[in-house]
Amino acid sequence: MEEPKPSVGQRIRNALLNNLLTILLVTGVVLGIGVGFLIRGTSGPMDPRARDYVAFPGMILIRLLKLSATPLIIACIVVALSSLDLSVSKTLGWQFIVYVIVTKIVSAVLGLVMAIIVHPGRGKSDDTMKSDHTLDDKGTIIDIFLDMFRNIIPGNMVRIYLQQQQTKVIHTENSSSDVFTWDTKVSYIDGMNLLGMVFTATLVGLCFTILANRALGFLVVVREIYQVSMKLAVWTLWIAPVCLFFLILTEIMMIDDFGKFFSTWGIYILTVNGTFLIQVVLMHPLILLVIGRVNIIKFYKHLVNALVTAYVTSSSMASLPVLIECLLAHGIDPR
Repeated sequence: MEEPKPSVGQRIRNALLNNLLTILLVTGVVLGIGVGFLIRGTSGPMDPRARDYVAFPGMILIRLLKLSATPLIIACIVVALSSLDLSVSKTLGWQFIVYVIVTKIVSAVLGLVMAIIVHPGRGKSDDTMKSDHTLDDKGTIIDIFLDMFRNIIPGNMVRIYLQQQQTKVIHTENSSSDVFTWDTKVSYIDGMNLLGMVFTATLVGLCFTILANRALGFLVVVREIYQVSMKLAVWTLWIAPVCLFFLILTEIMMIDDFGKFFSTWGIYILTVNGTFLIQVVLMHPLILLVIGRVNIIKFYKHLVNALVTAYVTSSSMASLPVLIECLLAHGIDPR
């Protein structure tokens, strides 16, 4: 006997429940923008002290994301690779690292091309451009790629959770147009070294596979860390809509002049969103089609929630638990 088909109301209800978190995240962002413009239109810009108070829930969200995402990323990769045969782990591990490097390079090149074509800073006045220029500036394109490989192979397993390396060029009054004559300085800046974390976790996962039963006890601990981190990340995402509301509300309330803001930053905002759209609609599907040979429409249909979460939160860390849940819900092997 066939089960009766669900009614239209039941299907709508199921769709809302399955996408509830995504709907709440989008709602939080939209309300933050709407309420921010409404309040800002009837009052002056927010003073720094009030900004700290209103932005406080958003700061809590950022801290919780960092707290849960760091062990989650490491444990997820280690558990996945250690659950496979050695030959499969080696192949998958290096393919994963190459994929991360290639996508990073593609993103950097795409961003550079968009910046050259659109010139997102052209709305700024000469005085603003001069005031934004500092003596210590980011390095050249070559330096950026060298920094990427420096960060891939970290020199300290603890520092990758806190800092990453970045090359800065030191401009002087006598600096010539030849970039190879500029003085450079490689220093550490605050921020998690995601590439280093991925590389380190891949090596650790391969080591677990080689050691097999000898590392079984420690592997059990790593699996429990993964479960705990996953649960904490999911809890964090459920409070994210409220926190995002306050973060966006604060940013809008800090704007002094809307006309000047949009003339200065409007093209930049469009460039960033356009670059993101090109990546999602063209670049990533092309990589999946050529390398993975998968059905793009079916693939993206399963990952709508993760894509929306990544876009709304502007955080790959926040979207990771949603991505894992999407993959598990659609029958992907948890290994």
